[in-house]
Amino acid sequence: MMFSVVTRGLGAAVFLVGALSSAQADTTIATTPLVSFGVGYFDVLENIEQNEATDFRFEYRAGKPLAWVLKPMFGVDVTTDKAGGAFGGVVADWVINDHWVVSPSFAAGLWANGDGKDMGSAIEFRSQMELGYRFDNDWRITGAFSHMSNADIGDENPGVEQVTLYLHMPADKLFP
Repeated sequence: MMFSVVTRGLGAAVFLVGALSSAQADTTIATTPLVSFGVGYFDVLENIEQNEATDFRFEYRAGKPLAWVLKPMFGVDVTTDKAGGAFGGVVADWVINDHWVVSPSFAAGLWANGDGKDMGSAIEFRSQMELGYRFDNDWRITGAFSHMSNADIGDENPGVEQVTLYLHMPADKLFP
């Protein structure tokens, strides 16, 4: 149920941002490949101390869209509870007025619970909405809110919400 609500919300956000990008002349699609580092709070809406963990992310986001505005992305996500996984998906980057960035994304991957929350399945899906600032040199700082769950393919589907602060750097700065 929660997965359905989040994916509908993400779909509505993608539609809204798409409508904005076609209606506003100062909106563009970002095409710089990015290497992204994130740190955040895992299971932010749950107030159970046993599930509290810091979340670390490393992602690569391609610069060239595959279709429409959707660009491939892949990465790894680990927590201080020794949980983590690898995922792949798509992201759209809209730059508004040269500096503000809105980036909805969707990814699927494999997850291991470690000492953390039992996610109910090794296969997990993540939907995310990001908002941030792009500097003139294409570096970015963004904040993200995401939902991760197994979409009811497991016996249980507790789901988690995460907040993440990202630093995105152009890939050519790390891999010249």
